[in-house]
Amino acid sequence: MIANPSGERAWHLASMLCLLVSLPCLIAGLLDEAFIVATLGIVAYFLGLRHRCRAALIEAERTEAAAAERLLAENATTNEHPFSDHRIYETADESTRAIQREQDKKQG
Repeated sequence: MIANPSGERAWHLASMLCLLVSLPCLIAGLLDEAFIVATLGIVAYFLGLRHRCRAALIEAERTEAAAAERLLAENATTNEHPFSDHRIYETADESTRAIQREQDKKQG
């Protein structure tokens, strides 16, 4: 869900207006003006795209934060740390050996 769709619509409208204004300039032979206005339209399009991506990222972060809070709340009742099974190893060899031990345990 996009947090502010009106901002995205505004950029989209601005980009379309710039491209529509550049067309008569192009027909009239005002190539420099047509290029400048069309470039502004393209910039407005990418600003709208940035707005949409940023809104999606903010929504994903909110969802992730809510899920983490739920997980912490569930584990608070059992007095367990939610990431207690994660271990930090000093070297890659230690982590490789630990993974191998875990796989050996699972196999028998």
